[in-house]
Amino acid sequence: MKKTLYKSLPYLLLAALIGLIGSLFQSAMSLMMMDVIDLALAGEVSQLTSAAKGLFLFLFLSIPINVIKVLTRTQYTKKTMLNLKSYYLSKLFDKDINEFQEENNGRYLSNLTNDMESIEQKYTLSILDLVLGVIDFLVALLLLAYIQKTLVIIAIAVGVVIGGLSVFSGKPLQKPEGEKSKRLTKYTEYIKEILGAFAIIKNNNLEQRITTNFKDYSNSVQQKNYDIDKKFTYINAIQQLFMFALMIGGLAYVIYLAASESFISAGGLILVFNNFGRVVGPIFQLTEITPKIASVNLLFKEMDDILENKSTYRETLSLSNLTEGIIFTDVAYDYGENLVFENANITFEVGKKYLIIGPSGQGKSTLLKLLRKYFAPTNGQILIDNQNFVETKKLDVFSQLANIEQQVFLFEDTLKNNITLYKDYTQQEILDAINKGGLTNVVNEFSDGLDHMILDNGKNVSGGQKARIAIARGLITKARIILLDEAFASLDETVAKQIEQTLLSLDNVMVINVSHVVFKDSMAQYDKVYVVNNQQILPLEV
Repeated sequence: MKKTLYKSLPYLLLAALIGLIGSLFQSAMSLMMMDVIDLALAGEVSQLTSAAKGLFLFLFLSIPINVIKVLTRTQYTKKTMLNLKSYYLSKLFDKDINEFQEENNGRYLSNLTNDMESIEQKYTLSILDLVLGVIDFLVALLLLAYIQKTLVIIAIAVGVVIGGLSVFSGKPLQKPEGEKSKRLTKYTEYIKEILGAFAIIKNNNLEQRITTNFKDYSNSVQQKNYDIDKKFTYINAIQQLFMFALMIGGLAYVIYLAASESFISAGGLILVFNNFGRVVGPIFQLTEITPKIASVNLLFKEMDDILENKSTYRETLSLSNLTEGIIFTDVAYDYGENLVFENANITFEVGKKYLIIGPSGQGKSTLLKLLRKYFAPTNGQILIDNQNFVETKKLDVFSQLANIEQQVFLFEDTLKNNITLYKDYTQQEILDAINKGGLTNVVNEFSDGLDHMILDNGKNVSGGQKARIAIARGLITKARIILLDEAFASLDETVAKQIEQTLLSLDNVMVINVSHVVFKDSMAQYDKVYVVNNQQILPLEV
């Protein structure tokens, strides 16, 4: 994750350059102010007027510089966080589907919201503030050197001491910040759960129990925030006390210079007092920023860990076009101690149609997951066109597949985009898919037709309409393999039979229909009917 920050380095450097220009302008104005004060005290009116004009000109020019400074800061933050979030999402889509489904996706939601907010505030902005602070510190040192070189030695010594103290003080906050992230993840997961179960909670009068649990989760998060803030306050207070003592010592030395033989002019004395904060301020800032930056490092590690695939196999084989089929040879699969398949042997040929039936919980969905490359078999081998299916690249396999599932996800977008999934198809191809998917009457019912907006995962369409959209979505791809997972469950018998006939009539397309909805008069039209039961996949004579 942290390597992604290098992409925004140009924006950081630009912000640093503008910060340098602003700091130089401020130093120049301090020198001009010193001259104005000294000239005024000396009664040099003519020179005073000229110096004052220059000072006002620099004051005027500093306004656009400060505006640009704010804009470059905003641009740097925007680009950095956009790169981080885009990288996270791209790595998330590299996750194996099965591994993703095994995780509570509230963890990913928490990473993209809570943790990204922490990274922005405590890391991204802190890095920029640190860079700008160092720049202002160095420019202020040069300015003080112009007045009295001894001040530079003192400032550098103070900087080294405070820098070491800041690095050391950040370590105690790393572990609490990691614990906070975990509590926020659980909090987000719980929120997601209760929103998903809203109807159940209302219908069963569970509000009081849910509210009590919600308070517990909320209190856990707030308590950890309090603990971190308290620890940070203690650390910062000690640092501030140390810094205050150093600042008093520095000011005392300046007063000593003013009263000693190394006399500083009145304007110089005021310049030192006004700019002493520019030397001390960044050091103060360092004591606050360094613990914040250190505390976020654990978040980066945890986010990298969750995005890492646990599977050890590598996909190196390509598949441009499916020509033969898929073969299971002595395939076994288990969920821990729960054995689903043992020595399963089955062949699926391109162009043929297969019906998979069997009792619930016996492995039909697992069979489909194996075909979709959600995971690899525990034992045995799967071949696709005579090459290792496990080692074949997912994108190549997915390009051959069309999935039509019972649980259909619809985007909040037009009906057309939900059918095409944002790919380019001709109007005729879209109409053919709509017709074959039994969706023509549905489209005609909508006054805006294909431009009809689908809302919130299809809340404004029926279950049967969602199923037809899914079928049209699968047919339009002209895939070589169509996998159906209880696709007819939400359809009335007439429509289901029509769609089944469409699928059975497709040329050179492998159709694998896993279904509890079986029409006896069409079973004979399948090339093979298999029964999944008792850890086996066996052919059924029709």
